[in-house]
Amino acid sequence: MVVRLTFSIRDYTVICGIAILGLGLLPFVNIETCSGYLLMARFTYSPQDPKACQPVMFDASESYDPDGFIYSYAWNFGDGNTTIVSVPVIVHRFSDPGNYNVTLTIRDAACYLSLTNSTVKTIHVTPPAAPPVAAFSWTPADPQVGESVMFDASNSTPNGGDIVLYAWDFDDGVNQVEFEPYVTHVYQTFGNYTVVLNVTDSEGESSIAVNVIRVIELPVADFSFEPAAPSVCTEVTFDASVSLPKGGHIINYEWNFGDGTPVKFGMVAAHRFLIAGEYNVSLMVTDSEGLLDMKTITLKILYHIADLNEDGTVDILDLAIFAISFGSFPSYERWNSKADLDGNGKVNILDGVVIARSYNMCVDPFDC
Repeated sequence: MVVRLTFSIRDYTVICGIAILGLGLLPFVNIETCSGYLLMARFTYSPQDPKACQPVMFDASESYDPDGFIYSYAWNFGDGNTTIVSVPVIVHRFSDPGNYNVTLTIRDAACYLSLTNSTVKTIHVTPPAAPPVAAFSWTPADPQVGESVMFDASNSTPNGGDIVLYAWDFDDGVNQVEFEPYVTHVYQTFGNYTVVLNVTDSEGESSIAVNVIRVIELPVADFSFEPAAPSVCTEVTFDASVSLPKGGHIINYEWNFGDGTPVKFGMVAAHRFLIAGEYNVSLMVTDSEGLLDMKTITLKILYHIADLNEDGTVDILDLAIFAISFGSFPSYERWNSKADLDGNGKVNILDGVVIARSYNMCVDPFDC
């Protein structure tokens, strides 16, 4: 059986309208751009000479799409890593040096996502920069509190660049950045300080050096003595208990009395001077850190009370002076205050006893 369909001009118009409307409803279809000649992939990267393991930023923002909407950015970095993202910027690291062909493929939303365009750039990745080697010394080797310390980082060595910054941490709350390798610093308290130097080169590479510096403070030697005005053969007691340790404790006291006698040791020492005159008495203290300090005074030793003529010996001449003054008082013409040995305001037999008992003394130290 043969069926014949007949259509009028009006029917053809309706059918064509429906077909055109259907084509217009297809999503994202742009018949004019499906040939792909207007879609263009472009990208830049930074830095231009990346190093291995350094972050590299790839930017495809200059890629062109006539309808202004790029559906995806597919990256092939040439090192086995690929990724597809919807934004134009991505960061990648190349783990090894070499030449890498980086391919960008962009895809448009039109034509059922079938419209793409690609571009390739070769990126040369260099070996990672070797960091500089930080090093420093200082003088003096064991600075004292309040002493200026010179730090010298001139032995630091760059690797492929120039050292441009020296950052110091002195471990006492002070940090300092310098453009030159030399710097001075003063410590206000004794102790051990961990000093850190961080050097940075012109390629942005850095390294550190660490050293422990010992800041010392010497002990303070000091002493007192009594009596305040000692005379020949009088026992003088020297007391160094007022000496001060700094950072340790005093372990040794050494006395030199300046009269040729052997040195003595101990915090307290007693000594008799056999001849009147001035003596340089010295105390040297040593602390548990091996640090020393010395104090020296000039001590005046007076003549013996019975040496009335101050010739260094109690002899017949002193007895003669006593005899002339015997029985006198301050108002007497024969009065001699030196002969009043006990200071009772008169020269009497008690003063004579002192002279007699001191006669020819100090010839032998055991006589004192």
